[in-house]
Amino acid sequence: MERPLNIVFFPTSVNFGLAGTNRLQNIIYFLKKENTDSISNIALEDKSKLFEKGNEELFLKNYKEIYYAPSIGKFIKHIFTTSWYILKSRKKKSKNLIYFYGEVDIKNFFFVIWARLLGFRIVIDVVEDLDAVHKFRSFKNKIKYKSAVFFRKRLNRFADGFVVVSTHLSTKFSDKFPDSPQFFLPVTINKDLLNGESKPSPDQTLVVFYSGSFNEKDGLPYLIQGLKKVKDQGKKFKLVLSGKGTDKEMINFWNEVENCGLKSEVDYRGFLNRSSYVNILANEVNVLCMTRINSAFANAGFPFKLGEFLATGKPVIASKIGDVEKYLSKNDAFLVEPENEEQIKAALIDIIENPDAARQVGINGKKVAMAYFDHQQYSTGLKNFITNKIWL
Repeated sequence: MERPLNIVFFPTSVNFGLAGTNRLQNIIYFLKKENTDSISNIALEDKSKLFEKGNEELFLKNYKEIYYAPSIGKFIKHIFTTSWYILKSRKKKSKNLIYFYGEVDIKNFFFVIWARLLGFRIVIDVVEDLDAVHKFRSFKNKIKYKSAVFFRKRLNRFADGFVVVSTHLSTKFSDKFPDSPQFFLPVTINKDLLNGESKPSPDQTLVVFYSGSFNEKDGLPYLIQGLKKVKDQGKKFKLVLSGKGTDKEMINFWNEVENCGLKSEVDYRGFLNRSSYVNILANEVNVLCMTRINSAFANAGFPFKLGEFLATGKPVIASKIGDVEKYLSKNDAFLVEPENEEQIKAALIDIIENPDAARQVGINGKKVAMAYFDHQQYSTGLKNFITNKIWL
């Protein structure tokens, strides 16, 4: 008799977060459809998301959030608390699996070792190339990344298999760990959650959307500069933004907006919950922008938001980085060179002046999203990878 499958997602929250959370939600949504026996989440947070979100409905109710900062006492306490909940999550006579999303680093490597000692198998979802990271937000951030690089070189000692998001990472991990099983899972969308119809503003003003971390890699300043040039040509638009950066990044953003004279055009919504985010994609905006810069980091992965942007069926402006041109042509999206505000401006002007052609590009982009990024295409394969490759 086949043993039941018990999957524990760790240490990233599947209830509160950005791109990583959305990826995990897609995986869980379809694992449930595949009748996976038990799914839970142990999330390590540096501040309580549950406290911040209050009564917001949880995507996954079998959820434990463990708060580990800022005091040394709380950090030490969380080691024992997390170890206990990993032990508690193990089920007898089951295939116990930790689905690890994030980086194995100095803060969490002990828990991976502990889980293996308890008999868990470990699958690590790899979405970034750490060798491409050369700038750090703080000394603490640098220590975290340096430790992650140390463990990344030895990751086959911690993992029974890998899930990878891009061609670059697939090749790199196949070369580095040839004996470790691997499953290619690109950015995915859940088409069941992205149904909506565009509702243009009453005065036909173009509504542009950006969502991200406000980090340098996302290229937001180039989008702002491109929009300034659009305004200089007398075109009307509104820029809706979601997400959040560090205090310094947000100061830089507002300074850029002020310097470009775009304060009246900017509508910053802050960090949104999932339902609000999807509602904006489906119902409020006309064109969506992914303007990452040309960096080794950007070219190694694949922007999660791009799949969902395309799935709306609306025009998308996208930087030609990483695997983007593997999936998209000029017929499917408005492709621009990274860090090129002139091309961003030209794409926006084209969308404004040729709405029918832009609408067709959006329709074509949605076809690409359904062909390559619909998670349902990968759900059975992922479950088979876990049950047949991780347990030989």
